[in-house]
Amino acid sequence: AGCILQGALLEPMTKAFEADPNIPNLLCAFMEELKVGMPAFRSTMAKMAMAGEPTTVMQASLGYLATMTRGTMKAGQVVSLQRDVFGRHGFKRLKANGQATEELHHAEWPDMIS
Repeated sequence: AGCILQGALLEPMTKAFEADPNIPNLLCAFMEELKVGMPAFRSTMAKMAMAGEPTTVMQASLGYLATMTRGTMKAGQVVSLQRDVFGRHGFKRLKANGQATEELHHAEWPDMIS
């Protein structure tokens, strides 16, 4: 590994895998750091976007981190509804506490194509 990885990231990553060899995603080991750092990362990306600076990879990284650290993704809910409209696949509703129901629901959608 290069000097940056050796110095700043490799040791904490190694410790995370040693602590839990079956860790589902390495981000799980760094949730506290993410909670602390995400607001500043979002703010920085917003400022860069407003300044018209291209930060494609950094914006993609922000999107990935935001996706992986959410319990429920609103976009995923929309996709589930779309799947139900076009294929009657069913969807899970969100309870008041934000958790998804276990059972699938099906809605009576109007015919989209005449």
